[in-house]
Amino acid sequence: MNIVKPRIILLLTLKSLLDDALQHGQMLIYIDEAHIHLDTDEGYGWS
Repeated sequence: MNIVKPRIILLLTLKSLLDDALQHGQMLIYIDEAHIHLDTDEGYGWS
């Protein structure tokens, strides 16, 4: 699978969100899915 096109779409989306946040005082929140999965696995984190 060619990951270049989805990556370009992601980067353009992030650029747009960042531009909007900087120009209009919007807050961006980043959630790392890998850490969510780690925290919810039995024996790890807060679960």
